[in-house]
Amino acid sequence: MVIPGKERDLFSVKPFVEKSKVKKKKDKGKKGELGFKKLKAEHKKLTDVQHTPLLYDNIIEGQVILGCIQEVHDYELKVSLPHRLSGTVPITKISKAYTELVKKMAEGENEDEEVSALQDLYRPGQFVVTAVASIEDMGTWKKVNLSLMPQDVNSSLNAPLLEVGFVLPCAVASVEDNGFIMDTGIASMRGAFLPHKAAQGADIVGVGTVLRCMVTKISGDVEKGWWNVVLSAKPKTLSEATLPLISSTNISMMIPGTAVDTVVSKVEDYGLNIILAEYDGVVNRIHLKKPFDIIHHYQEGMNVKARVLYTTPMNKVVHFTLQKNIFSEDPDEKLFHELKEGDIVEDAVVYESRSVGISLKLNDKYRGYCPWNRLMDGDKPPKHMKKAFPIGRKLLCRVIKYSYMDQMYIVSLEKSVIEQQLLGYNEVEVGTKLKATIKGYNDYGAQVALSKTVSGHIDYMMLTDTQIKNPEKKYPPGSVLDCRVTYVVPQRKIINLTSKKLLVNSPHPIISEYDPRLVGTVSEGCVVRINQSGLLVTMYNDVKGFVPKSQATSRKVTSLDALFTLGQVVKFRIISVEPEKRNMTLTLRIDGGLVPHEEKPSTKVVSMRQKVDGVIKEIQEKVIIVTLTNHGVDAQLPVGHLLDDVSKCGIVKSLLKQGDELKDAVVFSIEEEIITLSLKTSVHNWINTSTPEQQEVLLKSVPYPAVLQKVYAHGALAKIPAGECGQKHLIHFKKLGDESPYIDCRAVGLHPGQTLWVESEGVDKMGRQILSCLHTRNVQRRAVQHSIQPLYSRLLNLKRVKDIIMRRGSAIDRQLAQLQIGRKLGVTVTEVTDFGLHVKMKGSQIQGVISNDHRGPYRNVAVGEKLYACVMNVNFEKKTVDLSSQPLVVKKLKTSDTPKVAFGRRAKCEIILVQENFVKVMLTSRDVGLVAYLPPLEHELNIESKNGHYKVGEEHRVTIEHVDGDIVVGVLRRFEDKDTEPSLLSDGPSWQLSSDDEGESKEAVEDIESDAEDVAETYAKLLVDSKKAKRREEIENQWKAQAAKKRKREERETTGEEEAPKKKKKKAKRKKGKKGQQPVEG
Repeated sequence: MVIPGKERDLFSVKPFVEKSKVKKKKDKGKKGELGFKKLKAEHKKLTDVQHTPLLYDNIIEGQVILGCIQEVHDYELKVSLPHRLSGTVPITKISKAYTELVKKMAEGENEDEEVSALQDLYRPGQFVVTAVASIEDMGTWKKVNLSLMPQDVNSSLNAPLLEVGFVLPCAVASVEDNGFIMDTGIASMRGAFLPHKAAQGADIVGVGTVLRCMVTKISGDVEKGWWNVVLSAKPKTLSEATLPLISSTNISMMIPGTAVDTVVSKVEDYGLNIILAEYDGVVNRIHLKKPFDIIHHYQEGMNVKARVLYTTPMNKVVHFTLQKNIFSEDPDEKLFHELKEGDIVEDAVVYESRSVGISLKLNDKYRGYCPWNRLMDGDKPPKHMKKAFPIGRKLLCRVIKYSYMDQMYIVSLEKSVIEQQLLGYNEVEVGTKLKATIKGYNDYGAQVALSKTVSGHIDYMMLTDTQIKNPEKKYPPGSVLDCRVTYVVPQRKIINLTSKKLLVNSPHPIISEYDPRLVGTVSEGCVVRINQSGLLVTMYNDVKGFVPKSQATSRKVTSLDALFTLGQVVKFRIISVEPEKRNMTLTLRIDGGLVPHEEKPSTKVVSMRQKVDGVIKEIQEKVIIVTLTNHGVDAQLPVGHLLDDVSKCGIVKSLLKQGDELKDAVVFSIEEEIITLSLKTSVHNWINTSTPEQQEVLLKSVPYPAVLQKVYAHGALAKIPAGECGQKHLIHFKKLGDESPYIDCRAVGLHPGQTLWVESEGVDKMGRQILSCLHTRNVQRRAVQHSIQPLYSRLLNLKRVKDIIMRRGSAIDRQLAQLQIGRKLGVTVTEVTDFGLHVKMKGSQIQGVISNDHRGPYRNVAVGEKLYACVMNVNFEKKTVDLSSQPLVVKKLKTSDTPKVAFGRRAKCEIILVQENFVKVMLTSRDVGLVAYLPPLEHELNIESKNGHYKVGEEHRVTIEHVDGDIVVGVLRRFEDKDTEPSLLSDGPSWQLSSDDEGESKEAVEDIESDAEDVAETYAKLLVDSKKAKRREEIENQWKAQAAKKRKREERETTGEEEAPKKKKKKAKRKKGKKGQQPVEG
């Protein structure tokens, strides 16, 4: 497409010279009496004719132009116009009947009649007559909207002008038994019919087809003004049809595509003048008969057959082409397919050199044209074009595009273009290896640049051989990757790629179609879905194959998740192909035996519930591969098994590295040779306290740790480390909370990786275990033990998380880890919400939150105001800090390694924070201000009563159940166990970080409390003012109450209302009591 303002016209145009003032002699004879000799004599009197070609600047609405279809899309046609112009035909501008069908289909009314797609109606290389519907100015270029509708194309015609043998565009309005009802677009035309016999050889699909037809019979009534015609669409008849020269007196008859036999009247450097009746006819130098013709091959008086390209009504000039294959009986379709966009042509020979560009002979059949701005890198063309590019010189060029209407290739000699990887989307084929530059990332993957004009997309799953959490850190924008094309739709400018090295460098054939001949072929693909029945593997061009579970592994496993991961590249062999169903069955057993790289099952080297040590070998998205020390085998550690607190597992996983050691990991399950480990303290402690009998089978009324695998609406699938290899059971929703009515398990905080304590109630009729997370008796017995132990383990895990953060965390994470509970800070308000205040700290990116319960004296606060607060809690997942400005909390809150409380001591407390996994309180007696923790449930398994007894600001009495340094754990007094102290276990699995990062320098942690003292003074003054205001308000309320009482008493006295009987009795008693008192004698 030519962009106006950026590129001159390709072809030389001689300035317009006005016609001589010699007047033409009017023909006094009748129509048809104008002889050829007289026409020639008249043309000799003309000095010149305007040869200005069609440009975006001179094209006008309503102009009818011959075009050639370049691209066919779902809702539009791209049409090539003369002189490198192009336009678009929307689906609503094909024909009137077709538009009606499309509208009915869109509204759901057209169920019986089939609507043909544009791809079925039209093809690239097909010539069509178009009318300019509108021209849109897009800023740097203009968009030309075209129409194929006969009403637009034939708008200049009327029925009386038609003669037998005249050719005009028509559209199929309906398909009948004997032929086709045609739409000519002429208002006075009552009927047009195309018999089947006269349509033999014509490319007619149905309604929506627009084609040229020749009038074979015409009838009508002049007085009534109606006409009927019979048409023919035989290709040979249309190809040979010509308009008699004497009929060219009316310019409206010169419909594009119309052929005339005429004579060259003048030969100029910029084209030919040809003889017409009363109008000027011109042929541009690029529209001569043969591809390599030059203007000097033609002479005056030479007979030629020319076809109308378009007319310019303003100056009454008809532009023609002499190219023989336009509307020919057998068009040369190879012309449109042999050379493609982006092809490099060596030894292209210059056969014409002009100031605006050079013409090249690309081979014996095809010609090319290079405009001046494509000759070399830079803005200026050579001063002496003929010296720089003499005729006969051989050049290296690259095809930019093909101009269908001009029937020549537009090429470039620029070095930057020749060396460019791609020029257009049409060059790309599935399986092609390319270099891609990362431009950026979105929610689905990486956007890449393949060249200056071509972009592509790499899905996250296709970016690396193994899935990583932050690919943008490994491949930042600007990174260059070796890629392979997996899917391409040139018309929609879609290119999908993969940068997986295993696929890019794969020596195996590309599977891009469902071809039965591919059975037995060995290739590679990517796993995109894993389910219980098998694997779904994607290949190229959106071809997918299914691997049944029996063909995916040589091992007997319950789930393929343990062996495969999404995005994994696998080698397969095709078993069967069903093209009609788009089905393909694959096997990973290439030779019918074991899966490649899958060793034979070995004997057991570890046993269930054994404690093992290991070294991290590989960190994947969902599991960590660990090599067991002293055993020489690999095991997998699911990320959700790093801690009991699943919310912090992601933090730990991101900080662990290859080479780190694991201590006392528990063998949680064994599925054949797949060993699953766990670092959960709850599992470790259960193994230490349970009996061998309890570990082998599920006994009634015995608590077991169950790790959730999947959570459904009706229940949760849990795995228990019991038996020979671990057991999976479903916990029904009714057994998750007090035999309650229906609850959605996904809505009560259950999630995969979470640990629940369960009991067995036996088996049902089908032999399935009935597990229960809660019974009333569980609350009454062992409630303290089963509530305190998980809470205590979480607090110990939190210390371990802080330790690894201080070793390997970022600066902001280490700032969070260093914050101590009770620390005083000066903060600045950034946002005021309905739930509280958002604040920031000086010298830090840490965000703080002050809830409405902890605003203290700060009631009317504006953004930017500085506040005084103390730290209550640190949230590592959200990188936020919970703060309080309550006077008592700010003054007293603290932690201590040597608290003054011990087991069994009772104390008063105030709740300051309620979280999902704990409730934080501040003691208000005994060791005032000390932080203690309460379980969030009556019982750890009681989901429905979660946090139900706790609200911020409430005062309670608690019993201290365990003290370990700064960790103080208690329960509400009504849940205390007066007899025995809970036996809490502190030992558990751990990780030992490698020493590789000891020498790494860490970013210094900035001070975040530099202005705390200044804000504290303001806070103290505000407290004093607040107390005064509160005291003043209390006094005012007292005065108001006394005034109200006095007012009521006066009202009763004025109305004479008697006092109530009860008050009379009380007064009488008081008087009687006074009378009964005797004075004391000295």
